[in-house]
Amino acid sequence: MNGWAFFEANGVVQAGNTVYVSGTVGKLDGEVSISRAARVAFDLAYDGPVNLACRGGVLDNANTSKRTLEPLIAPTDTVQLSTPNATSGSVRMNADCMIAGMAQVAAAGNDVTVAMNGHSLTIGEGIASTGAISVAMTAGSLTLGSTVNDGVLTAGVGGLSTLVLDNQSETNVLTVNASIRNGDSDLVTIRKTGLGTVALAGANSYSGGTTVNGGVLEVNQVNALGTGTVTVSGGTLDLNNLAIGNAIDYQSGTLANVAGAATTNLQSGATLNTNGLTLGGTTTVMAGATIKGTGIVNTLILNGGTIAPGNSPGAFDAGDTTWNGGTYQWELNQVTDNGGIQDVLRGTDPGFDFLNIKGVLHITSPTTVDITSLDLENLSGDPKQWDAGTTYSWTIATASEGISGLAYVGYTLANFTAPVAAGSSWTFSLADAGRNLVLTYSVPEPSALLFLVLGAAGLLRRRQRGMC
Repeated sequence: MNGWAFFEANGVVQAGNTVYVSGTVGKLDGEVSISRAARVAFDLAYDGPVNLACRGGVLDNANTSKRTLEPLIAPTDTVQLSTPNATSGSVRMNADCMIAGMAQVAAAGNDVTVAMNGHSLTIGEGIASTGAISVAMTAGSLTLGSTVNDGVLTAGVGGLSTLVLDNQSETNVLTVNASIRNGDSDLVTIRKTGLGTVALAGANSYSGGTTVNGGVLEVNQVNALGTGTVTVSGGTLDLNNLAIGNAIDYQSGTLANVAGAATTNLQSGATLNTNGLTLGGTTTVMAGATIKGTGIVNTLILNGGTIAPGNSPGAFDAGDTTWNGGTYQWELNQVTDNGGIQDVLRGTDPGFDFLNIKGVLHITSPTTVDITSLDLENLSGDPKQWDAGTTYSWTIATASEGISGLAYVGYTLANFTAPVAAGSSWTFSLADAGRNLVLTYSVPEPSALLFLVLGAAGLLRRRQRGMC
């Protein structure tokens, strides 16, 4: 049927048909079904549920004069999910739904729940090349699947399909209860965008990986992230401390509640502040990346990266730790007034950085301790009470199960700007002292200096007598 139709009970729009539902008085109380490449536009109040069984169908309840949307045959078309009620309602699937083209499924400003009833929703069916398709929400809320694991959400792009979950609302949540799976011949990858929150609640098996670009991706089920790698390049990944098996590649953004993570890799250019954070599994810091703050890491590996305990300065806790090359950025902003052992100030601000390892420290490749002097404002300068003529020692790391490979560790003074003793009599040194990695700044005692001077003078006189 093409043209106008008024329903007093249930109505079905069949393939190829366009039906406009309009009126100035009354409302619809029954069900309306959209079936395969049809379109329906509402221009009046409507209180009944909507059945969605479409291949490129359009559902719109805009309450504006005869507003319609075309069937999904072009790459930019949208299935817009509005509901009869101005604030909330439901769309019900009564068959598998395949939406053609580079499609978008969008909420239209109110609270929409799509009851999938065990059926599958495939977006992007029939696209010959790879590309991005999306589920989008700008206002209201959108829930795909009325209960956890209700139905299947997938993508139909040939090859690797990117399914964008885009929530622009900072107050409402886009919830995916449906199970996200690969297509029949496609790997599905998920990309989270927008300022708002997307919650994944289903047991998902897609294997193309997940990328978080903005907002919050909330994980509410241990298998919610499928089987691929999760890349965080903005926004927040909140794992709710679930023991996920996915590897996390961290580039930028925030990690929250990740105690159950199996593997976290900090990529080049990344700086992860671990304040208040517990990282489960193994955390690897790649060259060009930095891990800092006061967090707890189950197992830590430096692969050319940098560890910077505390917040200039402070303490960092880790389990078994391996240094396969990299940098320990060690900061100092105060010493005691009597010199000597400084451990009363370790891991504090003011004080000095401390790495507390509950396990072994295994050093396999050249690693540098970057000795950095700061003032009490934590700017480059002289530590409080620093005396260039006094000897100091600091326990900069403790490993409860011992230290191996200390010969690989050296230091740099490129960021040490405090004064040192005149001449060449002062030294810095590193030593393994009973499971402690100790840094010492040494200045010979005055008596020792006098002995050295007198000894040198005596040697000179003997040489002069021998020449006569």
